[in-house]
Amino acid sequence: MPSPLLIPFNNNKTIYRGYLNVQQQSLEFYIEVHLRTPGVLQGASLSCSWKMKHLLADCLNTVNRRLQESNSLAEFAIELQNILETQVGKQSPSKLVCQPPEYYSRLLNEIEIVGWDRLIYIDSDFKELHLMVKDDRGREHILKILISPQYPKVSPEFKADLPLQFEVHWKTSTSLNDVVEQFTAELSSHQDLWIMLDEIDSNAWVIDPENPSPSCSTRRLVLGNNASLQVLLDPKHPRALPECIFMGAEYVVGKFRDSFRSGAEKWTSRSSVGSVMHTSLEKPFLTQRVKIQDVDSPITKCACMSPSQQRCRDCRVHLSSATPTYVSMLVQYSAHVPASGVSQEFSGVGMFLLFTNYRCLQ
Repeated sequence: MPSPLLIPFNNNKTIYRGYLNVQQQSLEFYIEVHLRTPGVLQGASLSCSWKMKHLLADCLNTVNRRLQESNSLAEFAIELQNILETQVGKQSPSKLVCQPPEYYSRLLNEIEIVGWDRLIYIDSDFKELHLMVKDDRGREHILKILISPQYPKVSPEFKADLPLQFEVHWKTSTSLNDVVEQFTAELSSHQDLWIMLDEIDSNAWVIDPENPSPSCSTRRLVLGNNASLQVLLDPKHPRALPECIFMGAEYVVGKFRDSFRSGAEKWTSRSSVGSVMHTSLEKPFLTQRVKIQDVDSPITKCACMSPSQQRCRDCRVHLSSATPTYVSMLVQYSAHVPASGVSQEFSGVGMFLLFTNYRCLQ
């Protein structure tokens, strides 16, 4: 590491200026030392760049003390260079690039215009912020903004949980408020899709996804008799005929598929996905509120076609109306079976079978 060089900038030799190189000269810091008396460091003061002040924020007192106690300016410069090397080593690469005050002032002004009530997160370096924006129906959406060091010359990176990629029309004059307006318009363009999906969620037994996100445009529905239906809506044309995949035994899903194809001929651009599918399949959709006697599949099988007596990992169905029935049967069995006359093996098997059927419905 080369020794720092400070040269005098006035005839009295009370002002010295120079540069300190650290990390094999990949970083350069400007400094300026003012002496009260030529050749005497006691009472001297140090001036440096804003970037260097930010880097030495937690050790400025130590630097100033060493300036007063050093025997020579060259000795102080070398010690300051070592301190900078240590501080730079503690920083992550992303924090080594400090922005000028104008960068932060602009961001603060733009956040003020957007509204502080919309800001839900901002990191300490002002490089990532999250804004909350409500759509036409009051749903809350999060827009994540990753800001470039060259902002606003370089467009930030935008992330949002939407069915399609959110593309921002960016110019140097574009502000955060302009981005929020574009994002709001993007949310409005997806309202029809979300209305169609809400209709399905409200009137059908959806087993996948369990907690759909705004970006999800697919649903898997229970048809009954160990059959299910995967519905895939087109985010760009949500009222168009969706792609439908019938799952289950062919003798069961065949009639559903034929009915759907017949009904699809009546599909129009104004059709509601839920209502037309309901009519096309010629059978009401099952819902999670269905009673156990309304389900036409055996109770030892899950409605999503799993043949296991255990709880299905895919749909995690809970038939709440069936639970009291099995609890009652279990209680009655244990209360009315006499202690004598029934072998312990039979009693244990009976309890196990009842308990297994009960657990299947949890």
